[in-house]
Amino acid sequence: MNKTAYPKFILLHCTALLATAAFSAPSLTLLRDSLLSENALLMGGGYYGRAINGISYQEQILYTFDGYQYSAFYDTSGDTQRVVLARRAVDGAFIGEWETYSTDSEMLNGDEPDWNAHNVISFGISESDGALHLAWDHHNHSLRYRKSIPGLCTTNKEAWGEGMLGPEQNWLVDEATPELDVTYPQFTNTLDGGLVFNRRFGISGNGDQYLQTYDPASGTWQKAFPFISRSGTYQGPNPHGETVTADERCAYINGIDFDQRGQLHVTWTWRESARQFGNRDICYAFSPDLGKTWYNNDRILIADTTKRETITTDSPGITVVPLDMRQLMINQQTQCVEADGTVHVLMLHRRQDPGHEPSNFSALFSTKSTAYYHYFRHHRTGQWQQRRIPPDAYPVGSRPRLALDAAGNLYAAYLSYPAGTEVFPGYREDDDRSVLVIATASQKSGYSDWQIQKVIDKDFDGEPLIDTARLLKDGILSVYIQEHGPYPDGPALATPLHVYDFQTGRR
Repeated sequence: MNKTAYPKFILLHCTALLATAAFSAPSLTLLRDSLLSENALLMGGGYYGRAINGISYQEQILYTFDGYQYSAFYDTSGDTQRVVLARRAVDGAFIGEWETYSTDSEMLNGDEPDWNAHNVISFGISESDGALHLAWDHHNHSLRYRKSIPGLCTTNKEAWGEGMLGPEQNWLVDEATPELDVTYPQFTNTLDGGLVFNRRFGISGNGDQYLQTYDPASGTWQKAFPFISRSGTYQGPNPHGETVTADERCAYINGIDFDQRGQLHVTWTWRESARQFGNRDICYAFSPDLGKTWYNNDRILIADTTKRETITTDSPGITVVPLDMRQLMINQQTQCVEADGTVHVLMLHRRQDPGHEPSNFSALFSTKSTAYYHYFRHHRTGQWQQRRIPPDAYPVGSRPRLALDAAGNLYAAYLSYPAGTEVFPGYREDDDRSVLVIATASQKSGYSDWQIQKVIDKDFDGEPLIDTARLLKDGILSVYIQEHGPYPDGPALATPLHVYDFQTGRR
């Protein structure tokens, strides 16, 4: 069994502070409800749920850069589903109209009759050369990648539309070495205007996490390398209370983010075994050199990828919140990082108050009797603290999204379902009506004042995503979320896809 010295963290529930805290959580004022599309794809059925526009592992689907907000989605027409790119002019609170461009890139791997909600769209903008990078339609499939002409998002904005994208590729470094197994691709901006490309190689419970960097000066990708691997042995109780042993696993990451010093931070949970024993633990590591070397919570070197070393379950000091496999659906949630390196994580897991003990559960993946727990790490001491969004008024429904404004205040968006509903995130059933909930907390209070600020009472599907760049720069919260639709299995459905814009401020 893996033995790890866990860092101490402070448990502090928001509800315990009601009598003494002076709340200063940011308020929200709705500016606009913009329809990005009237006919966004909602799958007709599928083992992995129906929503594919707005899922937690997309990481980034709204991104503001140099006067425009960019987005992407799948639309649907008959039995054809295509990638649509969109942009609109933004300047502070000013919001222009969406300019959409339907590409000739179809969803082929994840479409009917075997709908697969993992085959999402991911895009990134390399800010130095102004190129847009697009990856889509993967769940253990060959890479599908396109890159725009240089300057599309900087010096050549008028080229938006026909001809702005290059041809589809199944490779990044060399045409002779295609990428044949890609899952959950994500782009992250580097401080020098380049990109990091992160994805999984292998299957759920038996896979490795790979990184790759893009150099905008040469317009080329560097060779990919593994940084979190499946190696090691773990023993512990599964959700049914049985003690199991696993010799394989995969990391489900919450994201990777840079601080102002160029350190790359990653948090994740483990899923044990391709046999799906369950999810466990919250782990953390950071890299000062674009993923070449990795350090644990105590700043001790644990992996040098230039020597073919990787982070494994046996790496010391990586477990910052020990959780056994009886936590239900804790994979692929959300993190953000302040400029000074303070790391924030928001994850749903089993409630820790009386009446929610592990013996109550038998399901592997559910949100029943869970709450949203906020963990954050002090950038100097390495100490982790815990808060919790009040769970009762608007209980857990979807995996959440977390983002920061320039003052270090936090914003969380999630879908909520009626109390007691057995919801599988992204896998909702017929009668599980949901609402969009946005909660905020202030840095001034030490994040002890989590409060529900806005509820959009419309029936949604999927998981909300946030434009982190716009919130940080302009103080405008943009939330991407799609409406729910009826439940005929088989054909694709078309439902409205929204972007809600809120002005942030004080009460």
